[in-house]
Amino acid sequence: KEETMTGAILSKISDDFLECTICLEPFKDPRVLPCLHTFCEGCLKKFVAQDKVKNKFSCPTCRTETVLPKGG
Repeated sequence: KEETMTGAILSKISDDFLECTICLEPFKDPRVLPCLHTFCEGCLKKFVAQDKVKNKFSCPTCRTETVLPKGG
C-alpha cells in the first residue's frame, strides 16, 4: 500500500512540473523565465499584455522582474 501512495505522490509531482500555473493545462510552447518558472508562450503573452510597462514584467509565480528581449 505504501508503494501505491509513493507512486501517486511521484505522479502528482511530475504532473505539476509539466503544467502551466496560469492555465493549469499541460505546457503548450513552454517558455522558461530567468527565475526558472515555466509557462505556456500564449499564457505569458496574455499576461504581459495586461501590464502597463511594455519592456518588462513580473513573474506570475515569484514576482521576479523580467526584461523582455527586443521583439518580445
